Amino acid sequence: MPQIKRLLVEGPNDKYFFEELLRKHSLEKIITTSPAKELGGNFNSKQGAINLLPNIVNNLVDGSIEKLGIVIDSDTVENGGGVTLTLRQITAKIEAFGYTNEPVKSKHGGYLFKHNDGLPTIGAWIMPNNKDEGSIESWVSQIVSPAQIPWHTHACKIVTQLHTPLFPPIRKQKAEIATWLAWQEIPGKGLDYTITGSMLDESAQLYINLLGWIKEVFL
Repeated sequence: MPQIKRLLVEGPNDKYFFEELLRKHSLEKIITTSPAKELGGNFNSKQGAINLLPNIVNNLVDGSIEKLGIVIDSDTVENGGGVTLTLRQITAKIEAFGYTNEPVKSKHGGYLFKHNDGLPTIGAWIMPNNKDEGSIESWVSQIVSPAQIPWHTHACKIVTQLHTPLFPPIRKQKAEIATWLAWQEIPGKGLDYTITGSMLDESAQLYINLLGWIKEVFL
């Protein structure tokens, strides 16, 4: 049987998004996208994905998967996240298997954890761009297609003008993206619709970088 090339993500919404991104670039038959709970984890979240890493690295050791990459949000330092801490958490889960505790920066902007005795390199992309605080919604917000910019800008303005929002400040960008998506031809779709609905600027460097990192890790 062919070995699986596994992309680990936080939850179902991220899974659907990356499945569409991979399909758009004819990679969906090569790379399998999975949230933590789908692979036996206790819950779908950033921490759930990180906690599952030892189990999946064991799959690299026994040869049941061929390649591994993880995409998770940086979140904010104020709320216990940030790129530095996120990298430290990933390192803590995989260094016992012989992976370096100093990841190499990919030429595309992601990170690469090399192994000291021949196991496949593990890739990590920390949303949005491996250096700033944020999330997958931050990534999307930075590469809105020119035709969609007026709608996205207005959605952000509407959310900012709410006098008593029910969501906490850390969720504001998610609310902005959800509002923008609600105004599309097919309202109520998830993040994957930004791909299928051609709502992103595929010539943007951030889009090119993420796709380049995926190819570098898995191909």
